Amino acid sequence: MDFREKVELAVGDVVARGVRRATAAPFPYRLLWRLGVRVRPPHFQGVPALVAFNGLTVALSLAVPLTLGLVFRNGPDYLPAKLHNVLMTTSGAFGLLCGLGLAAYYRLSARRLGLPEWEVYDDLPDYDADW
Repeated sequence: MDFREKVELAVGDVVARGVRRATAAPFPYRLLWRLGVRVRPPHFQGVPALVAFNGLTVALSLAVPLTLGLVFRNGPDYLPAKLHNVLMTTSGAFGLLCGLGLAAYYRLSARRLGLPEWEVYDDLPDYDADW
């Protein structure tokens, strides 16, 4: 079984247990999978990976549009260092807070759903979908 099939099987298992597909496979994860990056679905990641990935995603989603908006609206010379530092610090802190919250949600959800470890999906037999 290749990685893509394993991800589809694991996400399908999470969805079958009552979780919405958008929660079981959020857009940033689907984008990475499409690009060929081998990252586990969020219900199967550990807390440090969840905090890092989701915190960075939220922080960048906040910092990049705000910075570009200020620069395009007021010109490239407008963004003073102090405002830039406040913007980056606020985005980073908010990203860390969201990362911690999402990590808590995904780990508690995985425990509540009784999901197996990621490695268990390696041992499942391949089934022919056409039978």
